[in-house]
Amino acid sequence: MLACLNCGAKNRDGSRFCGQCGRTLRFAIQLHNPGVFVAHYRILRVIGQGGLGAVYEAEDMDRAATRVALKEILDPDLALEFQDTFAMLGGLQHDNLPRYGELFEAGGCSYLALEFVPGLSLEEVLEKQSGPLPEQTVLGYALQLCDVLDYLHKQNPPLFHLDLKPLNVRLLPNGMLKLVDFGLFRLEPPAARKMRRLLSPEYASPEQWGFNDQPFEARSDLYSLGAMLYQLLTHVKPISVIDRLASSPDPLLSPRLHNPNLSSHLANAILHTLELVAEKRTPDALSLKQELLGGADQAPTTASLTPQTFPLFPTHNPPAVDPTTTRLGRTILLTSATDNPRRVRGFRPLRTFLQGYTYAVTSVAWGPKGQFLASASEDKTIRIWHVPNDRLLHTLRGHRDAISSVAWSPDGQTLATSSWDSTIRLWTMEESRLPRSFQRHADQVLSVAWSPDGELLASAGGDGTIWIWRVSDGKPLQALRGHTGEVHSVAWSPDGNILASASWDNTVRLWMVDEERQVSILQEHTDAFNSIAWSPNGEFLASASWDSTVWLWRSADGRLLRTLQGHAGEVHCVAWSPDGEMLASAGWDNTVRIWRINDGRLLFLLQGHTGPVTSVDWSFDGQMLASGSFDKTLRLWQIEYSEA
Repeated sequence: MLACLNCGAKNRDGSRFCGQCGRTLRFAIQLHNPGVFVAHYRILRVIGQGGLGAVYEAEDMDRAATRVALKEILDPDLALEFQDTFAMLGGLQHDNLPRYGELFEAGGCSYLALEFVPGLSLEEVLEKQSGPLPEQTVLGYALQLCDVLDYLHKQNPPLFHLDLKPLNVRLLPNGMLKLVDFGLFRLEPPAARKMRRLLSPEYASPEQWGFNDQPFEARSDLYSLGAMLYQLLTHVKPISVIDRLASSPDPLLSPRLHNPNLSSHLANAILHTLELVAEKRTPDALSLKQELLGGADQAPTTASLTPQTFPLFPTHNPPAVDPTTTRLGRTILLTSATDNPRRVRGFRPLRTFLQGYTYAVTSVAWGPKGQFLASASEDKTIRIWHVPNDRLLHTLRGHRDAISSVAWSPDGQTLATSSWDSTIRLWTMEESRLPRSFQRHADQVLSVAWSPDGELLASAGGDGTIWIWRVSDGKPLQALRGHTGEVHSVAWSPDGNILASASWDNTVRLWMVDEERQVSILQEHTDAFNSIAWSPNGEFLASASWDSTVWLWRSADGRLLRTLQGHAGEVHCVAWSPDGEMLASAGWDNTVRIWRINDGRLLFLLQGHTGPVTSVDWSFDGQMLASGSFDKTLRLWQIEYSEA
């Protein structure tokens, strides 16, 4: 196919003029058609194209059809310049960077093979919005980018991206960012200066344009990061360096003039990165991180209680109010089956499993008996832990891409896993049995859930569909369609009659599976959903969203009951305690929060993770909580009691 250099539209081979803009295709870019082989890579589709070449999604047929991004470089001189840089990139290991494969030649062109990163670019996220992104969501993105820039800038020699912009930052289905497209990535400034024609005017620093004699350094990337944050928070592109230097005074406005609700310290931090004189800018990524957080190092290090906690009374049978137990204090009241009240003083960090993780922990799930814990990772493995003995029992391998979720069958004999490789697998605890694999989704599978009777399995995908499977023979029974965005979470009601699904199309949908129909759509959110969970009695639903909130709904009529606010960033997951009295939520502020359901009060703040928390789950008896994080750790938290 032919890509028009004027408008980028794709045209059939042999076309003389662009079917979209009418311009001649004499100098069009020749693109590979799907199915064509480039060395041992089979082209699936074109991701994008530009003056240097194209980027394709492809399958590496030498590695069991693993998906890769294949970056084509038409300029042979430029390909030579990439050799040393690409070799160095291959040695990098950071959660916010793709993994790198090989640099090779085929058909007179050079190609870079690297990890395929699914999801949306931040530019696409912006296009879906009619206004600025929520401040706490952008702050979560900014902190991730500060971490990866700090990592790059501390390499020896330091590495500078020099093309940081929304298009080159991708948001994965699990909410993690990946910094991609290192088209201007260079060890030395001269090579990058040859490519000024490829600069993005709104994001490039003055030194990249050659307006001063400053060398490229950390401040150059921070200028671009500041420009990108400006746009995400205002929905307005910042003025280019060229236009700023051509006017006096500087026409760049504070982002608060576009978004009055923006925190002043955040606006000031962004303006600090956008100084025209490099020496006046924020010096490094860690300093910028502190400025964005308000000037204090807020990285959590220990588990702690919130400054105030409140007495917890069961909603189904409230006890008599006693002034000595209802005043603000540091404990909450739980009643036991023996009517012996005990007070929950807090959650003690029990232990941290660190063995073997090389990438983010994406999902955790307790087995029904409470002895076994399953965890999954972006490293394509699932680990089964025997918690009482602190022992790793099994490491399960078979998926060809990152694992997105794990779920135990109700009898605890089988583990279901979903993956970005578009498959679902069922594992038994008998090591001799090979896992069964189900596949119908046209994109990554993002969530999997068992029906309460263990006979059905529901899966949700990036293709916007939900599939219902019969577990006994793996037969796909039906596809539920209606969502217009990626479906990130599915959950069965406790009676197994209704399936709830949460999507990036800003809706939660309820489905009557037996009747193959949609019951209702919950659309109160103004932002995307990441997670959905039923209360143990089936009366309520909890949803987690990009807008830093948790919303509680009544399942019978879809009525919004309460909004839980407090997270300083996107909320990724929610989980109910087995007694239905508490809700755990976690997200991009690196914390787990415990809420009291009957009045929505924040009870406890669990700190200790040093990266966004991706998954939480309660043990069957409600005495422990497990959490997994981008910081590559799996943590356990134990409830601590004191006598009432």
